[in-house]
Amino acid sequence: MTIRATSVTSPVERPLTKGMLTIDEARQRAAITIPQAGYLLGLGRSSAYECANAGELPTLKLGGRRVVPVPRLLELVGYPLHEEAPGTVIPSADVFATGRQAGGST
Repeated sequence: MTIRATSVTSPVERPLTKGMLTIDEARQRAAITIPQAGYLLGLGRSSAYECANAGELPTLKLGGRRVVPVPRLLELVGYPLHEEAPGTVIPSADVFATGRQAGGST
């Protein structure tokens, strides 16, 4: 089974199931359960475990539990770990080379 990033938006379109997380809630944790990761990807519980067993879903074994590290999950589907605040200006690469913003006099 292949994980597709296009299915990531499906949790927004359906009601939140008990014990499941939104992407914003998941970003606040280091790791989530396999069913929670599956929910975020639009997968059922069985499919999420199939993907984890096949190595398609990144997991860590902690004690007797397997969890999905949130940074690796978000990277897998192309989501940023941290959402930028509205109006945040991200400097271009030349700021780091010259110390000045393009078109600015700083």
